[in-house]
Amino acid sequence: MDLRTLGRVVFFAALIAALGLVPRFDLPMLGGVPITAQSLGVTLAGVFLGPRNGALSALLFLIGVGFGFPILAGGRGGFDVFTGPTVGYVLGFVPGAFVAGWAMERWGGRLGPFMGGTLAGFLGGYVVLNLIGIPVNLWLTGRGLGSGVDLALGLLAGGVVKALVTGLAAFLFRESLATEVQEGGGGDMETRDLVRIALFAAIIAALGLLPKFDLPVAGGVPITAQSMGVMLAGVILGARQGALAVMLFLFVVALGAPLLAGGRGGLGVFFGPGGGFLIGFVPAAYATGVMMDKLGRTPLLIAAIFASVIGGILVMYAFGIPWLAWKANLTLLKAFYASTVFLPGDLLKAVAVGFIAELASRAAPQALARGR
Repeated sequence: MDLRTLGRVVFFAALIAALGLVPRFDLPMLGGVPITAQSLGVTLAGVFLGPRNGALSALLFLIGVGFGFPILAGGRGGFDVFTGPTVGYVLGFVPGAFVAGWAMERWGGRLGPFMGGTLAGFLGGYVVLNLIGIPVNLWLTGRGLGSGVDLALGLLAGGVVKALVTGLAAFLFRESLATEVQEGGGGDMETRDLVRIALFAAIIAALGLLPKFDLPVAGGVPITAQSMGVMLAGVILGARQGALAVMLFLFVVALGAPLLAGGRGGLGVFFGPGGGFLIGFVPAAYATGVMMDKLGRTPLLIAAIFASVIGGILVMYAFGIPWLAWKANLTLLKAFYASTVFLPGDLLKAVAVGFIAELASRAAPQALARGR
């Protein structure tokens, strides 16, 4: 191993440790397994270093934990952490990094950095960690298989968010990947595109400052203007860049920034009754952008409204309603009825997005992805 490779291995071990400083969220089941950002560092190590060096980086981090350095989430360290109910997840860091790197090498070239990184992040950071962590947790806590299923479902939202962030990082820093990947149909991203993505992430955050209105149904899922920002991202930026802007926003929220309506932030917000709607932000923006492309010959105002309804309402509800039913202990039908109270406001947002897109196209036609 040359000195440069060794430096990268040490860097990602330090990154895994640094991500332990991000506020964690303890799932109140099966011994309080914590939802942390450190598994994100594990998958990033695999994706950027490859399977062998990624696993080595995770192992170096665990050696530091074993020697007593308080670098595990929550300031934990020492051999005691390898005897508790979360030991399976901790030991799963090494195979998780290896599988993430293997998946990136296998599929990154075919799928491109974003999709390849997302798949690698999900396999390494969610599938592998749970295949190791859940059985060990059940064995040490004496819980049944049903509790393991509940735990896997409870960790799913965090796994998806961290996988998407892995894909975003692979896309933005693809020159540093351990394996050669192709762009997958978009060409190189220019500085202007990065600025637009960051700008729309900031717009979505700013829309959260507008007063929200909480309806006392199904856990009080708030009606906010932020979903309008998601629709705008898809309409203005297009499918891919719109989804990236939303992912960037959700990543900053997951790190603890209070950017959601009501000043909320941290990993815990993804596990409440509205968590499914938050996860649905990404596919909603993507679907909105896809519909804008499909409606290329339709007048812009009509296209933007229709695309916002499909992506920003139907797709988002498809993710949010099942999650709401599960977290609020409702049937799907009751969760659907509870969510329909948001429909008038969401339709108004879709109409507003249509008029904003029309005005934007007149003021700066080059601003819309559809016009470029």
